[in-house]
Amino acid sequence: MGCGTTGASCTENGDGVRIRRYEVEDSGHHNAVRLNRFTRTGYNSVDVFGPYTTVEYNHIVEPCFSKGDCGGVRTFGGTSLAATEVHDITLRGNVIVDSVGNVDGVKIDYRQPFGMGLYVDNYSRDVTTTGNTIVNATFTGLVYQRSSGVITGNTLYNNATGIYYTGQINLADAVTVIGSMTGNVLYGLTDNAWTLALDGGNLLASDDNYFFHPWVPEQITTGGWAGRKTFPEWQVWSGLDASSSDNWFTLVAGDPPLSTLFVNPTADPVVVSLGGRLYLDLDQNPVSGSLALGPFSSQVLVDNGLLEQIFADDFESGDTAAWSAVVP
Repeated sequence: MGCGTTGASCTENGDGVRIRRYEVEDSGHHNAVRLNRFTRTGYNSVDVFGPYTTVEYNHIVEPCFSKGDCGGVRTFGGTSLAATEVHDITLRGNVIVDSVGNVDGVKIDYRQPFGMGLYVDNYSRDVTTTGNTIVNATFTGLVYQRSSGVITGNTLYNNATGIYYTGQINLADAVTVIGSMTGNVLYGLTDNAWTLALDGGNLLASDDNYFFHPWVPEQITTGGWAGRKTFPEWQVWSGLDASSSDNWFTLVAGDPPLSTLFVNPTADPVVVSLGGRLYLDLDQNPVSGSLALGPFSSQVLVDNGLLEQIFADDFESGDTAAWSAVVP
């Protein structure tokens, strides 16, 4: 799981599946890694060094269990976006939970947990991340570093659970170019979590996203602590996300989060019982009774209280018109 005393293989030891870069013409291209479960891989669960690769519909639990600076899926390119051998990659529908980023035994100034969900790194070109669910990564849910692609329909919930101030999505380095970021849920729950963190990355288009952090108003950063912005400030500064939204409720320290992420990490549809509670989706539509989830999908709901108590309050006030919204 660790490093040898000689050689240069240190960074790859402990991978689950590794698609190698050398001799790409033999086996490092046009591969698919699909419908697997990875549990407690020492380093990256899937490590991609070649082009035309699809990693989809995998359930990944506790990647980076022995080492840090890694993720559920990592792509690692070459020396430039133009010349890289890592390009045209699709990362779709994966459920990645609890990226550990173990740093036991390292030098004392590098002892912050450093696990990521999807780690698009080092000149990976045209990488599409779509429909993934990433939960509880110690560092960040999704990072593009010196890389390019599009980000669509992902749910990133309660990442940045470690010590670092970081985002649910991180766009790092001026070389990074994201053509479009649409339909994503970025939901932070820790004091040191931002929803979106840009470090010089070039975001060309962004809309129809949900930026939620009930405790931190300045939830987006365009450059570290000094670049913190509220969601309205981000809209003005960037000219983006005109149809996106941020949290419509706020909490104070010590309040319960109210939100729950419901996840289906299997290849079959499931129906989840919601018991006697009324929930609201992120558009404030009521949801009660049960929740249907397709394969490898998820949904964030906000607890709005016990149905019995809500009905009692409405009956007492005479407002029974709202019942039809939650009872068929």
